Amino acid sequence: MLNTASPTRVFPMESMRKFFVLLLAIAALFFSAGCGDFLQLYDRDSITRHGEEDLDKIYHIHSKWEILGNSLWVYVPVEGLMSVYKNAKGKSKNKEDKKDVYSYINDVISTIRRVLMNSDVNGIEFYAAMFADTHSGLALTIIGAVEDVKAVNFDRISIDEFRKRFLHETSILPQAIGDEKGDNFKPFRISKAAFIAELIAQGVKADLVSFYGFSMGFAVDWEIRPRDGEKPALAFLIIPDNSKVRTILKKHIRHIIRAYKYMGFSSFIIDGSKKTEVVPLIDVLSEEYIKKKLQDM
Repeated sequence: MLNTASPTRVFPMESMRKFFVLLLAIAALFFSAGCGDFLQLYDRDSITRHGEEDLDKIYHIHSKWEILGNSLWVYVPVEGLMSVYKNAKGKSKNKEDKKDVYSYINDVISTIRRVLMNSDVNGIEFYAAMFADTHSGLALTIIGAVEDVKAVNFDRISIDEFRKRFLHETSILPQAIGDEKGDNFKPFRISKAAFIAELIAQGVKADLVSFYGFSMGFAVDWEIRPRDGEKPALAFLIIPDNSKVRTILKKHIRHIIRAYKYMGFSSFIIDGSKKTEVVPLIDVLSEEYIKKKLQDM
């Protein structure tokens, strides 16, 4: 949903179970990497060069960094994404030269974070790391907001909240097979509206699996619906349609919209087999935020 022209994503939560523990570990390691103020040692134009050099020099990991509009993208070719052990240098088969995939991904994520913390990130809203298996074409993409890096640094959000605020997507990229240099890598500008929508849907899916213990039969999809003369509406299609799913969805809409203070939608539509429900934006925002906006007018 983030990019309608992107390759097909693998949505079934069952196929994501192997990634679940991995993603939690990434989140914890990402936060524990240490965090200072944005020092702006690197200007925007040198971010990609420093990122590629740091990953290669420190961790012997080849990568391709690119900034497209508001988004920093990092392409990392890997051999066997779900392997228990990963050869860090891609050459030696000695056990001491191997690391588990958790550490491999953390090396990339912590480098992204370190570079961001030492750079002029003006105009960069999102970071994304794509780990592409050059043998199978399976790809894991992790997307986060730069403002969340700032927020956790200044203790405006908790560690647990920070862990929940990045997207993880799986996809099949046939063009990644054999692509060690990222020649076929096509980053895109990340839309904040799509990021918000996808974050809500991801949270709902996670809660449903936690509540029911399985994921088969669930569907939470979304689309942005234009409105004449006003802001668009964000519509969610839910399967099954019951009070539990609606309650969980409303909780995540309220939480994410308040967290990012996002006012780009006029309302939120919940479409199900039983009924269509419209939740106005004003019913989602906190009273304190509404009062502040009125005072600023």
